[in-house]
Amino acid sequence: METHSEIGGTTIRLQDSPLLKDWLRGGHENPLVHACVYIHAEKAGKVQLNMFAFCGVQLCVNGKPVYTEPKGWQKKEIKDVELMQGWNTLLATLPASGGWCGCSVGIRNEKGDGVPAGLRYTTERPE
Repeated sequence: METHSEIGGTTIRLQDSPLLKDWLRGGHENPLVHACVYIHAEKAGKVQLNMFAFCGVQLCVNGKPVYTEPKGWQKKEIKDVELMQGWNTLLATLPASGGWCGCSVGIRNEKGDGVPAGLRYTTERPE
């Protein structure tokens, strides 16, 4: 499994998610696209998500909705998002707007002034 450790220096490109890549290859008429990444935290705690989407989006962390906006072109800081120790699931649901959808998420510490130590992510389901 390939993991990325530069989680704070760059954003998580949900376009890297195999679920989204499969949809972008075409042939699907599903009105929604799902992009999923797995985030590993060394310890439990709160973080901020810095999200940008150019379509409507719903973000869920570990199955809990943390942000929903049906309209596009938004930039949002989402505070007090709980990560548990170990692997966490970040799922974005986006409308299939003729291929014009996308979302990126940056993760900052609870104060928003740095990166939580030891975070890494992958687009492959951890074992």
